[in-house]
Amino acid sequence: MKRILITTILLLGAARSFAQQPAKPDEKQAQPTLQQRLEQTCQSIKSGELANPQKQLADICRAYDDEQEKKKEQSKEQMQFWSAKYCGAPWAPDSTQRAKVAQVLPKLLPTFQRQYAGQGVTLLVVTSPTINAWTVAGENRSLICMPTAMIDFLSSDGEVAFIMGHEMGHAVDQACKGPKTDMAVRRTCESRADAVGFDLLVKSGFSAYDAGAAFGKLEMYSGDIKTGVQAQLQALGRDHPMTPDRVQHMRDMLTQYNVVLKGPLSH
Repeated sequence: MKRILITTILLLGAARSFAQQPAKPDEKQAQPTLQQRLEQTCQSIKSGELANPQKQLADICRAYDDEQEKKKEQSKEQMQFWSAKYCGAPWAPDSTQRAKVAQVLPKLLPTFQRQYAGQGVTLLVVTSPTINAWTVAGENRSLICMPTAMIDFLSSDGEVAFIMGHEMGHAVDQACKGPKTDMAVRRTCESRADAVGFDLLVKSGFSAYDAGAAFGKLEMYSGDIKTGVQAQLQALGRDHPMTPDRVQHMRDMLTQYNVVLKGPLSH
């Protein structure tokens, strides 16, 4: 059975591992920081104690460059580790798909941060043929896996923004962080994430109809246009069911946008 839209992987204990940084050894903490070295150098320059202040400042600048390079390497290794462990695919930092996400995120993230203060997300674009996206949900920080194939499957920045917003919805929905075998609960959680994604999309300046476009593509990809009890039973076996009532919920949100919200939010 093909998978569509969002799988929420609940690895709360594991998620904490990427939200926390290891403590530094005591011997490293005893060393003066670059900030402290700079302050000491500035004081020495002011007091005239340094015979060659340019050399001292140059040494600090070189140490700063080395430190930043080391941090980049550590961040790269961390991203590669998370991608393999939580997304099951290689990190794709230099891909065109990552560039597209980087183009969308600056518009979407400020809205998310304003509305969900204290919650953080890390987005990883990974090289994968999967038409899907999923969230490793933590208490205060979550990781969102975005396969390259999923990004290619979507057309506009707004469609990508809606999928990202939907995943952010899973990241902040405390009530839905847990195994869900009951179909009614799963439908509720998916619809709530849809509502968060739609809200973030519109308030970030994207077209509300990008949400409908993403929905339509995913519904066609799923190959299931049936309704009624049989469709509900089939959807139960999927990771993220695109059920008729979920589609209706999206239509209701678009209708409300047309009637009530389109004017003030379109300016």
